[in-house]
Amino acid sequence: MPQLTTIILAAGRGTRMKSAKPKILHEAGGLPLIAYPVGLAHSFKSNIVLVAPKKHTEIKKALKENFKGKMNYVVQDPPRGTGHAVMVALPKIKGDGDVLVLCGDMPLVNHATIQTLLDEHRQKDAVMSFLTCITNGRQEYGRVLRNLDGTPLRIIEAKDANEEQKKIREMNAGVYVFNTSFLKQAIKELSTNNVQKEYYLTDLVNVAGKLNRPVAVVCIHNEQEVLGVNSQIQLAEVEKNIYQQRCQRAMEQGIKILSPETVFIGPHVKLGQGITLFGPCYLQGKTTLGNNTVIEPGCWITDSKIGKGVHLKAYCYISESRLDENVTCGPFAHLRPGTVLKKGSKIGNFVETKKSTIGEGSKVNHLSYIGDAQVGKKVNIGAGTITCNYDGINKYKTVLENGVFVGSDTQFVAPVRVGKNAYIGAGSTITKNVKAGSLALTRVPQRELPRWKKK
Repeated sequence: MPQLTTIILAAGRGTRMKSAKPKILHEAGGLPLIAYPVGLAHSFKSNIVLVAPKKHTEIKKALKENFKGKMNYVVQDPPRGTGHAVMVALPKIKGDGDVLVLCGDMPLVNHATIQTLLDEHRQKDAVMSFLTCITNGRQEYGRVLRNLDGTPLRIIEAKDANEEQKKIREMNAGVYVFNTSFLKQAIKELSTNNVQKEYYLTDLVNVAGKLNRPVAVVCIHNEQEVLGVNSQIQLAEVEKNIYQQRCQRAMEQGIKILSPETVFIGPHVKLGQGITLFGPCYLQGKTTLGNNTVIEPGCWITDSKIGKGVHLKAYCYISESRLDENVTCGPFAHLRPGTVLKKGSKIGNFVETKKSTIGEGSKVNHLSYIGDAQVGKKVNIGAGTITCNYDGINKYKTVLENGVFVGSDTQFVAPVRVGKNAYIGAGSTITKNVKAGSLALTRVPQRELPRWKKK
């Protein structure tokens, strides 16, 4: 099979985004736009040449975070069209294989479509092949003009097209495959004799025709797949498609998703079997969900490991935490980084945890803050319990050993340790260690003043 080189066009200014951030670094579905064509090129094990703007340090950084392996960068400054972008990339192309050209702002093109294009290019021994799509009215793309026998005659860019040509529904998708030797010779024939005074890569269709060399076309009917991003509106449309595709793949694998249009699954999320997801919910970062978990509406989970059989009730916010099997959490719980919930433990409504481990079978059911705490097995923590872990300078740890029972409205002033099977009376402020098996309480004696109303 011929060696494949992929040129990714990523030097456009993206002025219609109305943002200081480079267009290709805007995120869609949890990844920068540029990550999608780079990932696609990697899936073909191709050499990659990325045509970047003069200032591209941030682009390099973003790609380094998402991909390993060598990538060649060339600078197009100033950008003078797609043809010019390929011109500056050509010195990086070695050998006589095929050259695939992708746009940096088209994240929805899939592997199967590119494979079909490559197969058609090679089977027809074409010097150039390109992808087209039947549009339902988009005006910003070039139109494909064909001869009477159906062979491609030329591609005319939207800004150069007349009113009659704009009625043509077959549009150029901006994805190309070239024979390397043809490309290196033919690109010298390009000129800037057009409305935008740019070098159009699309003009190579004309060049091939004049040389009587074969050009292949693959037409797809899924317009969404070749959507490009030039504005925030188009970015939102593309992102919607990305999340819908992920939900579709998840459902095909047996995941039950209620209201999939409101479920947002990140690119690095891993899902087990038998999971039920209610929308809206957000699964982000390197989150994993174990088998048979249930995620109720309104949950946001990022960089967390959720074990099998976990039930997250509505409106839980969970980040950088670990929930072991058969944990129940929520509703309205906030698990902050460093939280570990051991097997069968329970976090109830309006509970916040941070850098704390809750032992097997332990319960924090209501209205509590548990921070910098080590809670053992079978501990019951009553409503309104607070671990006072910060003295204004340093953080300190609270330790509740196995079997401790904590009455409601208790404050633990850390550092403090409560021994195994101890009891803490309701309304207590615990400032000293409590021995195992004992009862500790600091409650003020109740007073009753008779005939108070008469006063």
